[in-house]
Amino acid sequence: IGTNLCMNHNISSLILVNTPFHYWNIKQIIKNIFTDFNLFIKKYLKASTSNSFISIIEFLKLLHITKPLFEKIKCPVLILQTLDDDTVNPKSADIIYKKVISKKEKNIYNTGGHLIFNDALNEQIYIDICKYISFINHLNLV
Repeated sequence: IGTNLCMNHNISSLILVNTPFHYWNIKQIIKNIFTDFNLFIKKYLKASTSNSFISIIEFLKLLHITKPLFEKIKCPVLILQTLDDDTVNPKSADIIYKKVISKKEKNIYNTGGHLIFNDALNEQIYIDICKYISFINHLNLV
């Protein structure tokens, strides 16, 4: 959604967090199931039945529209991705990084899952975002 907003609004910077280019991290899903079968099998079964077909189609349409826009982003971009995200394939961060032609930075975190801001152990992401915002503010003042 942020990428799409960049196309029509004067945005000074964009922070992408676990942004899909490719979805599903099958390796992480298998690892999760082997780690705690009861917890994760329930999670994945619930997710597969709770999302309506229309929601899935709308997500795929948005992804299809968004993918070509990465090459058109003109503002600086911070790309954040966790390796244990089971929803977004971590390779997405590498692909997006290659496609973005503006000033960019990519930070990879070992843990945090898809809901990276819910991981209490991942304080580093907050530090990195604050540093990046300070950097962007400095650029805008110069």
